[in-house]
Amino acid sequence: MHQRRHGNGSVERDTHLAHQIPWTGYPGYQGARDPGAQPTYTGCVQWESNNAWDNIYLCANGMNNGNWGYNNLQWLGGTYYHKFNDQWHISIESYYMYERNVPDVSQAMRTRPSPMFRTNHPKRSLLPKLARPSCMAKEWSLLFYLNYQFSPLDNISLRGEWYDDINGQRTGFATAYNNWAISWQHWLSPQVELRPEVAWYHSLNAPAFDNAPNIPSRSPRVTLSGTSSQRP
Repeated sequence: MHQRRHGNGSVERDTHLAHQIPWTGYPGYQGARDPGAQPTYTGCVQWESNNAWDNIYLCANGMNNGNWGYNNLQWLGGTYYHKFNDQWHISIESYYMYERNVPDVSQAMRTRPSPMFRTNHPKRSLLPKLARPSCMAKEWSLLFYLNYQFSPLDNISLRGEWYDDINGQRTGFATAYNNWAISWQHWLSPQVELRPEVAWYHSLNAPAFDNAPNIPSRSPRVTLSGTSSQRP
């Protein structure tokens, strides 16, 4: 068993049950081995200007045959960083992810029950009117952070993002989202940071908020959040 602690304080325990408990109910995903458990390749290239004011970083992450498995995502993306001056800089990221042969949510999945652990099957996709039982599930995103440092210990960040969950595999809704956010980062010391944020989220094509579809809503959502972090 492996344990990971997330930034929000939650703890995730990862067991090897995905390889031990047979999955049945969908052709091509049967037996005790997750088809996503296979050798994968990750490779990146980076370019940086001589004055370090520009940086391009491109990656292919977790690449294999891409067959549907537990988070067997094929990730292609990159980032671009630019410094305008000592106060202003921007970072831009875009990526594309996919999995092959992802079944529609109507395809039943069953596992042998475990008295000790709760298990989850890999996420499935949303296909219109059951036109086919599976597809290549895709999603892509484009986002930026524009940062302004107005004191040695303070900076303001504006974030804009477009995220398109084309087949609904990642969020559960086949829709595009956009969001805007503004945040303030303040360093109380070299180790302790405060970061309050106000964000606006909008789902364009489906009622993805408020426990949809029981309470359908595409209306924008505004959230107020904050984090504190401490460096070792």
